[in-house]
Amino acid sequence: MRGRRLVAVTLGAGALWLVAPVGAAQAHPLGNFTVNHAHDFQLRPDGITLTSVVDRAEIPTAQALQTIAPGGVPTDGQLADAAAAECPLVGDAVTASVGGEPLDWQLQDAAMTTKPGAGGLPTLRLTCSFTADADLGTATGLEVADDYLGDRVGWREMTADGDGVRLVDSPVPIDSSTDQLRQYPVDLLASPVDVRGFSVATEPGTNTGSDAALAAAGGGDPFTNAVAALDRRFEDL
Repeated sequence: MRGRRLVAVTLGAGALWLVAPVGAAQAHPLGNFTVNHAHDFQLRPDGITLTSVVDRAEIPTAQALQTIAPGGVPTDGQLADAAAAECPLVGDAVTASVGGEPLDWQLQDAAMTTKPGAGGLPTLRLTCSFTADADLGTATGLEVADDYLGDRVGWREMTADGDGVRLVDSPVPIDSSTDQLRQYPVDLLASPVDVRGFSVATEPGTNTGSDAALAAAGGGDPFTNAVAALDRRFEDL
């Protein structure tokens, strides 16, 4: 049953793209119906700062705007209200623990903006900033998981760095390869990065990072890869 619903959503999204009026803006590089995530963790001896970005392509943006601004172009106030409402949901779904103790994310800032996409349709970018107290002044470990909109296909990346905290053999890179979902690497579009969690040992010190982590983290699930390929075929047509 779930498979039939996914096929229906896929075909419906492709049909909507095909009948939309042609515009000058470039289509979303990962496809018109992806929802893409980037989470950046900055570790300090006394806590962690998390910056989460959710980049919606044209079709999920059109769906979201039905609630944010029914029947019209969203105002700055409507986007601000939507960001303030959605960011706590992101914080609840991006769970983290240090030394086995769950972190309590405190929302510091929430913002939502639109950007022109394909066929006269906008895309939507949500940015949430959180902080949490944590004891990273001694050797311990960090565990992270992202369960936000887990059934939507798209790019999912995580990055982590430390200031006074060293991540030991980190499985995720220091820097975002997409500039936090602003520019997607062309050579990875056929197999989007799909990182939904990681664990790493930490200790006081200077972090050196892992440049090789991105290659190890790449390769979305087969369904995600197939959907991304199908959507690019629609764009070619």
